[in-house]
Amino acid sequence: MKRLCIILSAMLLVAASAQAQKKRTPVNPLADKTHVLLILDCSSSMWDKWQSDSKIKITQAVLLKFMDSISHQNNVEFAMRVFGHMNKNDHGTRLEVPFAYDNNYKIKSKIKTLVPQGGCTATTALTNAVNDFPSGNSSRNIILIITDGLDDCSDDICQVAKQVQTSGIVVKTFIIGIGKKSNFKSDLNCAGRFFHVPNEETYIKTLYNIFDLANQQAGVCLSIADKTGKIYESTTPVTFADAQTGMPRLQTLYTFNSKSQPDTLTVDPLVEYNVTFHTNPPQTLHGVKLENGRTNNIGITAEQGLLRVHFDGHRVLFPLPDYTVSVRKNSDNSFVNIHALNIETPYITGRYNIEVNTLPPTILNGVDIRYTATTELVIPTPGMAVVNKPKGLFKGIIFAIGEEDNTLTQIHVLDEEKNVERLVMMPGEYVVLLQDKEEQGHKTVQKRRFKIESAQQTNINF
Repeated sequence: MKRLCIILSAMLLVAASAQAQKKRTPVNPLADKTHVLLILDCSSSMWDKWQSDSKIKITQAVLLKFMDSISHQNNVEFAMRVFGHMNKNDHGTRLEVPFAYDNNYKIKSKIKTLVPQGGCTATTALTNAVNDFPSGNSSRNIILIITDGLDDCSDDICQVAKQVQTSGIVVKTFIIGIGKKSNFKSDLNCAGRFFHVPNEETYIKTLYNIFDLANQQAGVCLSIADKTGKIYESTTPVTFADAQTGMPRLQTLYTFNSKSQPDTLTVDPLVEYNVTFHTNPPQTLHGVKLENGRTNNIGITAEQGLLRVHFDGHRVLFPLPDYTVSVRKNSDNSFVNIHALNIETPYITGRYNIEVNTLPPTILNGVDIRYTATTELVIPTPGMAVVNKPKGLFKGIIFAIGEEDNTLTQIHVLDEEKNVERLVMMPGEYVVLLQDKEEQGHKTVQKRRFKIESAQQTNINF
């Protein structure tokens, strides 16, 4: 019995230990974690009196309170870079606390020991900031700068901020300007979203406001409708690209839910977007701004018709290649789409140039796609040319003969290594020139004229 009690006690201790470890185990970071880099001004002007104390003392108190209040956020990681604190004559900057899970204590400890000494190097700190974020992850990277704006900064912070933003690493830069507004050369909106803090009371509120903005998501309901307002129930790719950098932020499909209604997406509202609906041709909405706390409706009007290209139905006894249909705008011949034969494909109404990669290519210009109608293009069924060459190496070229003016257009170069070539070709008149690779002079060139008919085989013998 005593032995049994010992065993049970040991099992309970192991279970308790495992439970304790389970409680201490960090929550697995989310795939879309938010990383916030705090860049703190520690230049000498932060010793200046402001409200109830010096700017640095008030800032330290506010930041310590703020870090305590958000310590429970498992999907947010902080890091801290400081500038102007290294020594009296040094304008340097340093990443004091890198990103890590549960580094709240380290950040607070560093905040308590900060002593303003040097000059202003906000631009240098901002330049280095892009390297402070972890690489190879899908997190939302945000910069928060706190400065009093007094010290002279010779570099152009607006230009540096633009470079940071266009790097594609940082989603948004926020700037808190403490003290008198006259201390700032401008409102600094050129460098990010600027918040002026005129007094202590609004300091902590502004931090919470920015933190809320950094964590918010916006709902987006996409729609593609015709001119009557009827919603298309089709799967269409949609890209949300950063309007400033052009980099894709979200690529998804316009789809429907179980109630035959467009799905509502969750999108980062900190970014201004160019939203592209990949219809044929694509349609883009530029400079789309999203509002928090509501569903943002983003839609386009798309009057569409269908296009189907197919052969005329002759039965063939030889395999046909996998032909594709290339579609371009008739107005400027810009590329729109490529798809297979015999497939009904939707296009925005208008005129298009069509090319099928047959031999030679089949080109149909100025094809009209009409609203709700199916445009069917029927092209002749190909035939087959069998070119029988003598033994040895022979070079040759096949030309198409124009129906109206008999002009010659080169369409194929024969393979020197093959004595027999089988080519699937469109019906028409052709001529082939052949010459022994070792021969020179026009008198050694052999010429054959031949005709290809739909679904028929034509032998060309040399």
